[in-house]
Amino acid sequence: MASHWIREARFMQSPGRSGMNFWSKCVCFFLYHVLGYTKPPGGASEFENATSGSYDPATSYESNGTSGVFSGSNKNLTETGAFSAAGGEVDKWALVVDASNPENSGFYRILTNPDANTIGIDFRTAASEYPTAATGLSWWILSEDYQTPSTNGDWWRLVTPHADAWEIECKLSTNNWLEFSVSMDGVWTASGEIIGPAYYNDNNSADANTRYLYLEGDTEGTHLNIWEFNTNGGSSLVTTAQITPWETDPAHSTSELRAIMGPDTAVTVSAEQINREGDSTDWGNGKVWRDSDQGQHHVRCLEWSYSDDDEGFTVWTSREANARKSANDVMTGTHLIMDYLNNSEFYELLGRLEGHESIRGNLNEMQTIDHDGGTKNRVHLQNGVLLPWPGFTVQYTP
Repeated sequence: MASHWIREARFMQSPGRSGMNFWSKCVCFFLYHVLGYTKPPGGASEFENATSGSYDPATSYESNGTSGVFSGSNKNLTETGAFSAAGGEVDKWALVVDASNPENSGFYRILTNPDANTIGIDFRTAASEYPTAATGLSWWILSEDYQTPSTNGDWWRLVTPHADAWEIECKLSTNNWLEFSVSMDGVWTASGEIIGPAYYNDNNSADANTRYLYLEGDTEGTHLNIWEFNTNGGSSLVTTAQITPWETDPAHSTSELRAIMGPDTAVTVSAEQINREGDSTDWGNGKVWRDSDQGQHHVRCLEWSYSDDDEGFTVWTSREANARKSANDVMTGTHLIMDYLNNSEFYELLGRLEGHESIRGNLNEMQTIDHDGGTKNRVHLQNGVLLPWPGFTVQYTP
């Protein structure tokens, strides 16, 4: 399983326009070009609804190339004669794809453009941490206002590379929020197997320098994490991931082994949403599909509890149960329980989310740890949520 990342993207937000509009397009480009998502088989009308502009990752860009080079000793991307004359690419964004070195992939602001052969990118690492040397890199360049859809209700949809071929939709919502939904059967009408939406909060920051945007996903389509931190307060995370069930009995269809995690509603801009509590305004509020009643059901996160010699799980409510504060013990998987009060008679310890791990909840936000012999290969978001990380020093400072 190969993870790729967008790390700490910060958009300029020209006056009167939300950076979320461009972020939605960036996510679409990244899923398509880097993670191997594809357009729905129904054609253009199933891929996008754009009042103006376009999300199309196959056509809606300013320039591209297939012979990019990272030298390994600086933060320049080079390709002979491929870029604009000196200065013409500055403050645009370059999507770089490196299948062999996933840590190189990303969306990077262009800081310098000394000549037609070179662009210098904001690689978002410590001064001495460079891209891995690589050749034959594909890349695409676009500016923030290049054919960027911006009307509430505009959306795009892509099909996962996972064998189950579920689809994801990202829709522009009011007040600069994004709505993410998943269709398990590719049907987006009332008869479809749809879970969501989960809301991704922009935090409405007028200063792009306070807002850091991230994405992590794998090329097998098992999971996708899209999150944000803001130095002015407020954070946001939306996840869609396969579920590895605890039991084979009762057997679940493929439609029932996918979850989407995130708030049910748009949330106050200063609210911290990245926690495992099951309230409708939290990331720990999830949804899964059930064939038996042809509808979605809520799931909640379980916490790894520890008290003296007793160990087990508890529903995450106020974070009081996680007492492992003396070591960075990691538990594979975020564990989900469905209908935990049995209000709908669907009570079940369902399974764990792929691509997620759990850790003690009082680490610093965006703190990296070393795991399983790696170096800085996990990052703690908030409240025990632990995700894969490419080994670089985080540049975000709360």
